[in-house]
Amino acid sequence: MIAYSPALAVSFMQTVKDQFTALELPDRDREIVILTVSTLAECEYEWIQHVELSESVGISPSARQSIRSKDFEADTLTARDRLIITFVREIVDKPRVHDDVFAEVRQVFSRREIVELIRVAGFYWSLARFLTVLDVDIDETDGLESITAASRLDIQ
Repeated sequence: MIAYSPALAVSFMQTVKDQFTALELPDRDREIVILTVSTLAECEYEWIQHVELSESVGISPSARQSIRSKDFEADTLTARDRLIITFVREIVDKPRVHDDVFAEVRQVFSRREIVELIRVAGFYWSLARFLTVLDVDIDETDGLESITAASRLDIQ
């Protein structure tokens, strides 16, 4: 569907590539963001596409289920996971993050990681709306092949 706008398709693919090759943010943190956004946005497509990937970066099925069921304070999640989830919820739900939440985030994450958390959340929120509004059919997952392919793209 994105290919209907070639300029946006190129930008989209570059962003995907960057998220898997150029972030300082650890892969596990990125996947916690994506799972949280897909849950909040009620985007089954995103969720399904990131189950295997999240498992490959150490997110257990029980932690995933806690996110899926919006049990964001569950013991299956680490303190860092819970902080990321709280931050992402604020990003998605409000125009500004509560000062207490932002102060805690600043104690744990570098400035670059904070920017990357916001950008990943925003990208996947936008993608979720693209997928849900256009009611895009869910593709069968291909394991980690698409991520591997995206990381090798030579985008001009």
